[in-house]
Amino acid sequence: MRTVVFSSEFDYRVLSFLRSDYASVYSKTWKSGGSRVGVFIHEEYVFRTGTNQTLTTVFESVEGQSQSKVTVVGSGGGKGIFGSDWGSEADGEQTIAAKVEDIVTGLKS
Repeated sequence: MRTVVFSSEFDYRVLSFLRSDYASVYSKTWKSGGSRVGVFIHEEYVFRTGTNQTLTTVFESVEGQSQSKVTVVGSGGGKGIFGSDWGSEADGEQTIAAKVEDIVTGLKS
């Protein structure tokens, strides 16, 4: 599991990125009270394990607070008797976390 905390001024850009690049299976955002929540599920084939894995990303933002949060969890990447994912789930989590960090630090648009 990876978590990235960032300035809420980047909410729109982060949500747009997640919708376009990491929502191949499911994408839902909603507002409740002063909170905005988004859930994005992405499935990808991983060559090193020969399996499909999912990356679930949860976006959380509370109105009036200066920070928002994205949490990424990889699952289903294991194969064989021992269910080893050979690090593919952690790599997938890190890929999304790094891209969000790039967006909020201005390295990528």
